[in-house]
Amino acid sequence: MQIFFLPYFGGNAHSWREVIALLPEFECTAFSLARIGEKDGVYSVQNAVEEIETLLLSSASGEFVLVGHSMGGKFALGVAAKGADDLKALVLVAPSPPTPEPIPDEVRARMLESHGTREAALVTIRGASQREISGETLENAIRANLETSKSDWKNWLQTGSYQDISSVLPEIKIPVLVVIGDADTGMTRELMQSEIVSKVAGAHLEIIENAGHLLPLEAPAELAQKIRDFTKNESLS
Repeated sequence: MQIFFLPYFGGNAHSWREVIALLPEFECTAFSLARIGEKDGVYSVQNAVEEIETLLLSSASGEFVLVGHSMGGKFALGVAAKGADDLKALVLVAPSPPTPEPIPDEVRARMLESHGTREAALVTIRGASQREISGETLENAIRANLETSKSDWKNWLQTGSYQDISSVLPEIKIPVLVVIGDADTGMTRELMQSEIVSKVAGAHLEIIENAGHLLPLEAPAELAQKIRDFTKNESLS
């Protein structure tokens, strides 16, 4: 079984490195989503979804599972709604909701104004996590943040995070696992329940204790096990 991974806003393919290392029985591929979503000078989530669908279909050799984190989770919802035959299940890791993401105005403003420095990257990473992220994992996260282009940064914060794609949720007909950290102050249990789980027939929610928003970095072992269990329980592998 192939598993494809989409990163969080400010992350890249390397953000999934530790999770993928713990899933050797699967054929795993992580994508970076640099400069995605712009078409004819206009950015939209729908444009990103179409590009990702094309990328997945050209990369898949058969049935596959799609995993999306945060921003990547919102994109994954859009992809799943398009109903590709070989897409068999969806794992949403602390996903940005299909409705406008409730980022506090002061946080959004700070992120827009300060992006591009190591100090700002550290503030963003530490503010999004509950467990300590250190060493090479932290350095990779900082590097991914700093390598995110100014246009990608603005496109998501000013446009993508606001766009409402919730009308497509009834089109999702595959099993969906939503995983969040219990200390995630943005993607809360209540938000996930109201905006995704209650609106997608095959969705259910699981919690990782003492973890924040950056689950692939904070809790790779627990997250990998949840992906493994879900895939096996759904008889996908």
